[in-house]
Amino acid sequence: MDTQNPTSIVHKLMLKKGLTLSIAESCTGGLISSILTKLPDCSNYFKGSVVCYSRFSKENVLNIDSSIIEKYGTVSSEVSFEMAKKTKELFDSDIGLSATGVAGPSKEENKPVGLVYVSLYSYNFSKTKELNLFGTREKIQLKAAQAALNMLRFYLLKLNKD
Repeated sequence: MDTQNPTSIVHKLMLKKGLTLSIAESCTGGLISSILTKLPDCSNYFKGSVVCYSRFSKENVLNIDSSIIEKYGTVSSEVSFEMAKKTKELFDSDIGLSATGVAGPSKEENKPVGLVYVSLYSYNFSKTKELNLFGTREKIQLKAAQAALNMLRFYLLKLNKD
């Protein structure tokens, strides 16, 4: 394992801090979870994930209020935030992480291919970031997963300094 890549840093910091993580994924289709579960001992912090690819699953599995989805769409900062918050609640984890977006090849909800939102929600911090990615469907998914993990890495490094 390369100890300098962002995923390895996340892994080491999660283990060191004794925090727990859950993930809600849409456009990444479970890729973030797959990346983390390749690492040994991730079961010490990774509580689980949900691939909420459809509006139905966002509303019925994560219990995101349908009025939020109606108003902003499934690909929005508001829904990304709710996904992170609701997965944290669902799995009773310290941190919720999410990704929702348009991986392509066609736009969705009149939103362009490559528009992705990643969010992190914890008891003392929340952040949502808008990304405008390009490339093939697979590259957009990978870049979105890496961006979510990088957001988590920066959060954990900030906690390290506090």
